[in-house]
Amino acid sequence: MSATLKNPVIKLKLLIDEEKNKVVFVEAGKDFVDLLFSFFTLPMGTIVRLLEMYKKSQKIAIGCFSNIYASVVSMGIEHFLTEACKQMLLYPGSLNHEKCRNLKLRVDDSEATKYFVCPKFVEREQCTESYSNFNTSRCSCGVLMNEVTQLDGRGGLASAGNGVEGGVFVRSDHTSFMITDDLKVEITSVRLTLNVLKDLGYVDCEKLDEKIHDVNLEEVPTLLECLSTSDNPLTDTFLKKKSSYSTKRIQKLPSPGLCEDREESTPDQTITLNVVKKEGNILVDPGREAKCVLPHYYKCQKQLLDAVTTHKPPTFYLYVSSMASNHIREYRLSEDSSKPLVYFWDELMPMISIDPKSKGSTNTTDESTIPSGGFMKRGTKFMITDDLIITPLNSTSTIGLVKEKQIRLDDVEVQEIIIRKEEAIRLLQASLVTCSALSTVF
Repeated sequence: MSATLKNPVIKLKLLIDEEKNKVVFVEAGKDFVDLLFSFFTLPMGTIVRLLEMYKKSQKIAIGCFSNIYASVVSMGIEHFLTEACKQMLLYPGSLNHEKCRNLKLRVDDSEATKYFVCPKFVEREQCTESYSNFNTSRCSCGVLMNEVTQLDGRGGLASAGNGVEGGVFVRSDHTSFMITDDLKVEITSVRLTLNVLKDLGYVDCEKLDEKIHDVNLEEVPTLLECLSTSDNPLTDTFLKKKSSYSTKRIQKLPSPGLCEDREESTPDQTITLNVVKKEGNILVDPGREAKCVLPHYYKCQKQLLDAVTTHKPPTFYLYVSSMASNHIREYRLSEDSSKPLVYFWDELMPMISIDPKSKGSTNTTDESTIPSGGFMKRGTKFMITDDLIITPLNSTSTIGLVKEKQIRLDDVEVQEIIIRKEEAIRLLQASLVTCSALSTVF
């Protein structure tokens, strides 16, 4: 195998302002644009995990998300509804995971989706009704669903050939793209080149120089991190300009008072928190069990605050794919409800995804049968610091935090806060760009 295949690179043409040591823009083909667009498909949990894995010698902080992820890592399994709840938060799935396997530089090391069935599905008809993506889920009969089965065309992993023709997200090998330092992507043209240079204040090209750069896999995590921490991600990635790379991007969030279009929330959309404050900074947040709002790629079907799931788990069909001379049957799953069968006596058996947060019930349109309460066990209370470090609440943890922060008890007051849809959205915004999420929002 050639060195190029072992260590793939993507070639870029950088236009550099030599005086400012700054990337003006880069010219690239579809491989680099596919890489940039693939970042949109990564769940936040995956981004935090990848950055911590690749940047072991550096402290990575994307707002408060690093603290949230670390809290899940350190929290005991006894606080989660099921083992799968913790697993899906630490290793969330992406709907585009299979498509991204075609990327020339692939930073995501997540395992492909696997499919598990009850080992007793041959013996019991009720055990042929559901499958799971987690080997810790339990069948309706109570047995662990730990028998792996293959999905047609995926070999138990996934088909990588479901991108667009000639690429993953972008078509054609012959199109050249311009990417500015703030990552605006457009198809290259003479008019665009001149307009970009003029808009940036250049009257000539005397201080500009072109450079060919080979992007390797080691630079991709840096580029991924710079998306959240820098206004000049290309400069900070390819020129190693530490002055801006080490400075956190500051974004101003709208004041709560500016949210004029406030909707009245129904009781089940409201979360009540008891908040301890000192000098306007929220230090402790011992709230009741909170529900989670996550898209389907987190494999969580229970939604909150009017969020809509646009993608539902597919129904697969179990069939006999082959039979050995000793009459042992091999079963596979298919997405095709009209798939021709190998054996005339066989039939397609529909299987639906079991909710990994449940203990044996399957997904259904009847919401009363869907487990509520997010990922954590009912009745559990948590202490949440201003930078979103989450720990189970008890008197010891409260006293420990008061000591750590060196707070006088006279300086502490307890307030009650109602969280509605707009506050939840603002909290998400704040957790991405600040290390004081609760103070910023409330």
